[in-house]
Amino acid sequence: MTITDYLAFEEGQFLSFNWVDYAARMYEWSGPEAFIRALDFIDKWYESKNILISCDLGHSRSPTVALLYLSKRLRVIPDDSFASAHVAFQAIYPSYAPAGIADYVAAHWAGIN
Repeated sequence: MTITDYLAFEEGQFLSFNWVDYAARMYEWSGPEAFIRALDFIDKWYESKNILISCDLGHSRSPTVALLYLSKRLRVIPDDSFASAHVAFQAIYPSYAPAGIADYVAAHWAGIN
């Protein structure tokens, strides 16, 4: 296993990121590209498979990826800003309580497509 595999590992129908939900700066190592990679991966499997997006508690990291997909790719919730997408997503998923990932995504909203 290489350091690249440690940070992001993809094999077949499995994609894993070693994201720690602490502070916005924790996501700087991967940049918007990691989020785009996650959305592209979902696009790849969306039509043919059920998609599971998972993290420890399901309150922050994985729901943020789902929020991004619903906003940026499916456009079923607002895509003009993280704030408006957050409000719409919270109506769908009341347990959404993003930590540092929210600050990062809000600051890089325009670059994640």
